[in-house]
Amino acid sequence: MVPELLLLKHFKYLDAASDYVDGTNDDPPQVMDANECEVAVWLRDNPNDELNEVHAEFHRVIEDAVKLKQDGHDEDARSRMDEAYLLLARVEKILLAI
Repeated sequence: MVPELLLLKHFKYLDAASDYVDGTNDDPPQVMDANECEVAVWLRDNPNDELNEVHAEFHRVIEDAVKLKQDGHDEDARSRMDEAYLLLARVEKILLAI
């Protein structure tokens, strides 16, 4: 799969999580396992330690944000979402430079 399509799926995942945290969608997104998503599969054939680390952190932050929202910690969840946007920007930069 080409890097642009991998990114598109992650932007959609980020949007779904953001909609949930912001309250525009009551259904939480299905949490994507960083080791099983398509970027992880792609990384097996195209190893890159920095991308692997940032990508895994992106998934952890989304999972944290969703859990914080579910536990009623809305402000903390929004803060984690801000981090997720920054992390995805780093994933994008690294992935497109490979």
